[in-house]
Amino acid sequence: MPKRVIAKEPLFNFLDIHVSEIEKHPSALQDMLYNRSFEGMIIREVLPKNVVEVVVSRLEENEGGMSAIIDSKFADLVKGPLSFGENIIFCDPNLQQYFDSATIFRQKCRILFEGTLDFEKRVESVFQFLSGVKKVQVPTGPEGQTYIPATIRKLPKGHEFTIHVGNDFLNKPQSDHLRTLVDITDQLSFFIPLVLPEGGGDLSIYGLEWDGDPLPFQDTSSNASWTYQQSHQLFVEEYGSMTFAPGLGDMMLFDGGRFYHCIAPTVGDRARITIGGFLSFSKEHDAIYYWS
Repeated sequence: MPKRVIAKEPLFNFLDIHVSEIEKHPSALQDMLYNRSFEGMIIREVLPKNVVEVVVSRLEENEGGMSAIIDSKFADLVKGPLSFGENIIFCDPNLQQYFDSATIFRQKCRILFEGTLDFEKRVESVFQFLSGVKKVQVPTGPEGQTYIPATIRKLPKGHEFTIHVGNDFLNKPQSDHLRTLVDITDQLSFFIPLVLPEGGGDLSIYGLEWDGDPLPFQDTSSNASWTYQQSHQLFVEEYGSMTFAPGLGDMMLFDGGRFYHCIAPTVGDRARITIGGFLSFSKEHDAIYYWS
């Protein structure tokens, strides 16, 4: 049975700070990953509101052609949501198509943010301040290919991201090369809302830690299908949960590798759009790698 967290009030310890305060937390990433003194952070205005407005406008107008690199496998597997840029979780183990898509995404993402700020430099600066580590980078593949720094995810009306956990990915074939680079003890998840739905779309984190075993509704040998309400209710009753709703431009940075979590169904005609990915320290803890 997966490990249950001992209930406490509140269930998790999260920091809520403005981006101008990050230099006051020079070991935050180590504290989350290894010291376990808290489980996450909301960092306000990592992307200023005027930057978010420009990026969303360009996405809506498809300036730069971002819609040409929609990950169709992601949309098929999660039945409705779209991912701009191929997500490594759902890609082929040889990673060739993933690397091809990553190169294109990085080019188009620069166009998306052109004239505002450099997205990669922005998140790298945040991670540097929160760790004291000078080397923060997107991983390089075995033949010099680039990983993708983030993906943009669009969650339409009535759709959700079902309960999942990040560390499960690190054991998959797609991670064979990544495991040669990063400390697989744990990984953090991060995302920044670009568009918020009229309702719903909140992040729920449950008091249940990953231990390598599949959940009952993830049993591929069974034809049973659990709805969001069934699985969410079960997890709340058994393990407890906390719900978070970062604002536009705020970075949600949390221990999604260790703790099961989900995104609630969206309500209303406005889709939820976020940009984000994952990060881990290098094996030697002298660098940080981030990807999606």
